[in-house]
Amino acid sequence: DSGTGVITDEIDTLSLYVFDAQGQFVCLHTENRQSLTENDYIITLPLEYKDGDVYELVFWAGGDNRHYRMPQLTPGSSTRDELTLRLERDGDGRQDDELGPLWYGHLRLSRIQPSVSVPMLKDSNRFVITLHDTSGQGLDADDYDFTLLADNGRMNADNEVMTGDRVTYAAYHTESASETEPAATRTGEVSLARARLNTLRLLADQEARLVVTDRTSGQKVVDVDLMTRPLCLKRATVWSSATRITLITKIGST
Repeated sequence: DSGTGVITDEIDTLSLYVFDAQGQFVCLHTENRQSLTENDYIITLPLEYKDGDVYELVFWAGGDNRHYRMPQLTPGSSTRDELTLRLERDGDGRQDDELGPLWYGHLRLSRIQPSVSVPMLKDSNRFVITLHDTSGQGLDADDYDFTLLADNGRMNADNEVMTGDRVTYAAYHTESASETEPAATRTGEVSLARARLNTLRLLADQEARLVVTDRTSGQKVVDVDLMTRPLCLKRATVWSSATRITLITKIGST
């Protein structure tokens, strides 16, 4: 279906963490675009089953994953509580790179099944923020600093945002442009300053503050919490953050 096409275009690597019923780490299984494509996105796991066995699978997958860090787990001793995903950023907590797409999946297996479908949630978001000139003097995107401040730099194995890890997402691309507004509102070319930003998961009950600062004066021309401004969020968001797709996984037994 169309949803499957979305994820297959965005996955270059996939990391699958397997835990037992007690939450103990069993193994890490990895795939790349070539292996997934060659096997029609079917993953075979050589898991041994005994009566009552339960396995928990945690997936993170995406494109360029150099910005995401997961810990090195040890089979037989590490637990699921140790599995986290952390976003890399500079020493000041600032991230101004274009992030690769990030997908998350989770599944519990309580019996042998020939195949199972794994719903995947997209953890990465991208925004386009546009300033419209109202003075008639023109806008230059280089005159402004576009940032999004959010406490979402780390997630646990349940894909829950772990508080206390604040990130300042800066624009990874800016441009100056112009457009012609409808005659009913205003005639002529209107100057625009446009910025592209990205972020990890945004939650309705956590602040995500958009700040646009004039570099010359230091004055904040925009300072709003996007999560309390649904209209602003709707107009700023260009790519959906919660596309539901299905990845087919085959569980093998020995």
